[in-house]
Amino acid sequence: MTELRNGRVFPGLLRHGIVLFAAACVIAANPITITVNPGNEKTFGGYGVTVDNVTTNGMKAWPEAERDRLGQMLWVDAGFKHIRIWAHDGGDLESMTSEVGDEILWYVKEVKERHRPDLEVILGPCQNNITGVEQYSDFYVGMIRKLKEEYDFQLDGTGVVNEPNAKSLRFNAGTLPSAVKAFRRKLDAIGMENVKIIAPEVSNVDAGGYAYGNALRGDAQAWEQLDGFGTHSYGIAMTKDMMDIVTRGKDHYMTESSGSDTHTAAKALSDVNLGVTHWYFFFGYRDAAECGGGTYCLLPVSGGTGTPLGKFHVLKEYSQTLEPGTRLRFCETNLSGEVNQYMECNRVKGPLPPISCVAGVNPKGAWVIALSNNSGYSTSGQYGWAGSPRATYDVTVSAEELNDEASLEFTVKRIAHGGGQLGESAVTMNNGRLVLPGLDPQTSAVLRAKRSTEEPVATIARQASIRASLAVTVAGSVVHIEHETGAAGNLQATLYALSGRPLRKVAVDNAAAGGHSIVLDARGVADGTYLVRVGQANHWRTARIVLGR
Repeated sequence: MTELRNGRVFPGLLRHGIVLFAAACVIAANPITITVNPGNEKTFGGYGVTVDNVTTNGMKAWPEAERDRLGQMLWVDAGFKHIRIWAHDGGDLESMTSEVGDEILWYVKEVKERHRPDLEVILGPCQNNITGVEQYSDFYVGMIRKLKEEYDFQLDGTGVVNEPNAKSLRFNAGTLPSAVKAFRRKLDAIGMENVKIIAPEVSNVDAGGYAYGNALRGDAQAWEQLDGFGTHSYGIAMTKDMMDIVTRGKDHYMTESSGSDTHTAAKALSDVNLGVTHWYFFFGYRDAAECGGGTYCLLPVSGGTGTPLGKFHVLKEYSQTLEPGTRLRFCETNLSGEVNQYMECNRVKGPLPPISCVAGVNPKGAWVIALSNNSGYSTSGQYGWAGSPRATYDVTVSAEELNDEASLEFTVKRIAHGGGQLGESAVTMNNGRLVLPGLDPQTSAVLRAKRSTEEPVATIARQASIRASLAVTVAGSVVHIEHETGAAGNLQATLYALSGRPLRKVAVDNAAAGGHSIVLDARGVADGTYLVRVGQANHWRTARIVLGR
């Protein structure tokens, strides 16, 4: 199966019964350059889904073997790692806790036991009729406590309020910081310092979303106590403006998203490139009649049989490529216009950008790149918007950090957004530049370097004990680092578990050359031995530390 383009041969057109012989029939590809900016930006935490009592009650009627098959597909094969459970509006504390505990947690526990022991579980408080910061925080912190005491289940994190800008003015931008502080104070008081707080979970990244972001940034205590900034990704998704509000040192949870195959593929890369570290699709699977024509779920189920949609296949490849622990870089294109340059999926600003991209270094030290050609997408459904005209692209990826790598070979896997692989190949990067030819409309490509270009974190952790490379002192839960840079640039310090899992990080944008005193807050991290790493781009210093209060 071959396609002739620009005098070259590519797989593709024979499956449509088309053969091109004459030069007059050559299809020209559009050139595009993606620049991978140097330096660690954020660490990707993985993909996830939302579930609720409607979904899990339906699962109880499915054959166990079918439930296991779907669980294997989503949590093992696709490698999803996170789940958000809804606490629906209405009812008193006892009834709402029972709804979550009896109707949802059985499934969550099953996933942890059978498929994903390291599953991260967060609560999504939906608007309750309780008013007032103190009463509201008492209610949901009380629910979290009851889930621990009565159901032997401790959540990893919690939202504060779902979509405050769209469905409720209970917590406007001015009052939400007080709610964050109330949640933190009350969780700490019952010994749940490790339960993360994620807010504001705004429905749209628009003027209203920016107001919430700036309000949280403007309250130093609330911002410090916020473990994850939260937004949703529908028709008005992540932007560079919001990335600049959140900054690179804060985890970003995109706790809801949905859409068609191409819409999903575009946002799943665009959002991550713009600073999202945890990306959740709306539902993993539920009854076909409740999937909204496939918009709201990855695996519609009918009569106990799940059929993966095209976007499931694409997200599976993204998840296997962008593994948790991948250290992300920020990418830009040379196309004109803010939406195209930053690859923003935000219909307030313009049509869907033709290309989305994510690049980074996985936990083993190998470079990975994921690309999506979103062109030819037509407006459809509640969250659709106008797309760019259909176009095939020859994509040049330029990574300054790899300028000294004379030759680095990547494996390439192409996936149709409608579902199914289009074949595998290889491409070589020379001195930081590679060209991926013929990325067709409605198609993604994932690239993985065949060898590492830097020491993996786990290797550095084993060797750090013999390196006297970093001045670190520990006082209680505070880690003080003295570090000197030879050149100006973005500076980052990270606290790692010895397994290589990042736990805390702080970033200094545009740090001047010279000495820097950096403080890492290790509050909530258990006593033990850890790794501290600080530096710029590929220039790092490392040390082991011991936390013990």
